[in-house]
Parts: sequence; C-alpha cells; structure tokens
Amino acid sequence: MTARQRLLIMAATAALLALPALAMAQPTTSTAGGSIHNQVVDARTLREGRRASRLIGASIYSDSAETIGEVDDLLIPREGGLPVAIISVGGFLGIGAKLVAVPFDSLRLGGTRWTLPGVTRESLNALPGFSYEASAGRG
Repeated sequence: MTARQRLLIMAATAALLALPALAMAQPTTSTAGGSIHNQVVDARTLREGRRASRLIGASIYSDSAETIGEVDDLLIPREGGLPVAIISVGGFLGIGAKLVAVPFDSLRLGGTRWTLPGVTRESLNALPGFSYEASAGRG
C-alpha cells in the first residue's frame, strides 16, 4: 500500500467519523409544516403521553365494561386536525370485522382500559364503514 492510498483511507475514515457530528450541527430551517426554530419539545410531558404502539390492538370497552371493539389503527389527517381511531367491530379473530372511524378524543383511558363512553357494539356497527382503500394514494 502506497503512502497516497494510506492517506486516502485515513481521510475517508476521518470524514466518516465526522459525519454524525456534522449532521447534528446542521440547523434545520424548515419542515413540510413550516419552520421548527424556537419550538422546544418537553420530553417529560411526552413521557406521560399516549403511545400509538400501545393503543393499536387495545380492546375498547363500553360504559358497562363490555368489549365493543379493538383499535386497528390511528390516522392523522394530512391537513392537520385531530387524530382518528379506526376501530374493528364484530367478527372473530379479525374475520368478518367492520372498521369504523371515531374521533380519537372520544376515547377515554380509565386505569388500563380504553372506553368509548355512551357507545355500544350496536351503535358502533351502525356507523358508516371505513376502508383504507378509499384513501389510497393520499397517505
């Protein structure tokens, strides 16, 4: 190996090692929603928040503690606004289940249970069905 090759390898190694530091030093000037300068995220507040990964798949209960569905997904509208919970109602092991959309803020966490106050399995089934295909190409 020549001295030039060793020098090139050392320079490439130094550049690779410096990349993470350079990436952290670059200011982010904008995002799709606008500038993020001067916006601070409070990690302590976030830790007390609700994690989508723990909500998806959770059973939803009525006021009378009857299981009325299961959270299939959470959707955030592209234009902003409140998230929507997609609830799977009826069926057995996902077969024959109907998907319905409900505003996320209508769900209540009591202890370890998610409830939909004032809602029954029948009233959920009466809601218009939701289809992921209807929104294909937009997400």
